[in-house]
Amino acid sequence: MGYRGDYGKTLGNGRICLAYRKNRLIIQAMYDLTTFTLKDMTTCGAALRQLGADAASMEEAANRIIRYLYDHLVDADGERATALVRFFITRPYHTLSPDLQQHVNGFLPQPPDDPELKCQTLLATIGDNPVWHSRHKSRFYKVHPLSKEIVDVNPMFGQVSQVFGIVLEQAVNRDPGLVLDLEQETYNILHVPDARDNAYVPDQADFVIPYGIRSVLVMFSLLPSGNIFTIVLFAKVVVPRELIDYFRPLTLNVKMAILPFDDTAVFTNDPPIDPTPAQQAAQFRSQAASLNQLLGVHERVVQEQSDRIARMVAEAAVTEERNRLARDLHDSVTQALYSQTLYAEAAIRQLEASNSGRAADHLHQLKENAQQALREMRLLIFELRPSALEAEGLVAALRARLEAVEGRTGVETAVTAPADLTLSPETETGLYWIAQEALNNALKYARADKIEITLTQEPDKFVLSIADNGVGFATSVAPRQGSLGLRGMQERAAQLGWQLVISSAPGQGTTIQVEVPHA
Repeated sequence: MGYRGDYGKTLGNGRICLAYRKNRLIIQAMYDLTTFTLKDMTTCGAALRQLGADAASMEEAANRIIRYLYDHLVDADGERATALVRFFITRPYHTLSPDLQQHVNGFLPQPPDDPELKCQTLLATIGDNPVWHSRHKSRFYKVHPLSKEIVDVNPMFGQVSQVFGIVLEQAVNRDPGLVLDLEQETYNILHVPDARDNAYVPDQADFVIPYGIRSVLVMFSLLPSGNIFTIVLFAKVVVPRELIDYFRPLTLNVKMAILPFDDTAVFTNDPPIDPTPAQQAAQFRSQAASLNQLLGVHERVVQEQSDRIARMVAEAAVTEERNRLARDLHDSVTQALYSQTLYAEAAIRQLEASNSGRAADHLHQLKENAQQALREMRLLIFELRPSALEAEGLVAALRARLEAVEGRTGVETAVTAPADLTLSPETETGLYWIAQEALNNALKYARADKIEITLTQEPDKFVLSIADNGVGFATSVAPRQGSLGLRGMQERAAQLGWQLVISSAPGQGTTIQVEVPHA
């Protein structure tokens, strides 16, 4: 389902909006505030950056911006996710209209002596209550002096002021739980994940509870004039902390949308834009700095997203490998127990028939089957444990494998490697898994009692050799059949650009050699 806004409606899962403007059908993106994504960050940011085009004042651009956020931020069901969105700008007291100055005077013991006193001024507002659709109808938040009184009536604005070094008569300690980056001095984010009974969100009984406010998000930045713009979103959903970084670029995109109006045409009734050369230069410098910051934020967020995806892929791969091993363990145990049951029953029947020779044969087969099952159990249990490869390197990991599996089943093992062997982590990983597969084959099929692993470092290549004295096989047949895991080893080596050679013959054991050229 979806909400019907003033100019459109959502479709499907609320991610698309159909809007009608001047008899034209426009498809617009919607953004789930509870799962705000990298794509949402990019799309929403680009849209916000364009909302200052053709505007005649900052007030007009601000109204477009908050309207866009109010209409396009939705919850998981496609319903509007914000109850109220407001845009504030700080203005010197002497630039305010008489009615705004009078409102400021109501907070102070007397009119301010300093005409440059910064005042947090409501420039645009929209929300679920029709009264919130006009800044002129605001009875309390229309304008606040950034003096000690602001700390008493709105501690959140006190935090904003302190971040940018505005001198208040009453000191304000920065709250690291609210301000996301204490070192950021040109733009920032405040986040209140739980608005209920929170000191930073006043009007609990008349606003927070009846309008279902769950989280508050504040985006703010410093303009070249020294004034600060602030956007406050009162959300009806919980905005997770891990998504907040995606809102940082939105702040910079809004900044670029309103830069042309900084300290010139702020209010609708101000004279048209006519910046001085100095103001223009400051705006260009700020725009360049904002673009550089925006690029930096995008790069960092994309890198973090990539790292998160890589971790998820790795975790999924580990889970899949563990599931595979669990299936193998189950199948191996089931098959081994069934086989042993058959041999035991056959031996019992032969003993009951007084045929001790046949019974002995069956018991011998039972013993061999149990020993093979034990080998495979040790192999699977070893693979379920974390490898020593990352912590101790290839040689130590191979020795640990041989000791834990082959060595405990009576197989004689040896690893020969130069003391100064140096391999990249990627090469060690590739060689380790090829060696693992070769050892698994030897354990399951070769019936070898001796296995030797040799690593050599030649001028132009590394060479890994795994040799066993098992039953061997005809190499002209097995690879085409895809048996013994040979195909998997060959495919892994080919993907890495390595050469893998298999030497074997019936009754003559098997040697697998991998050649890795120097990078």
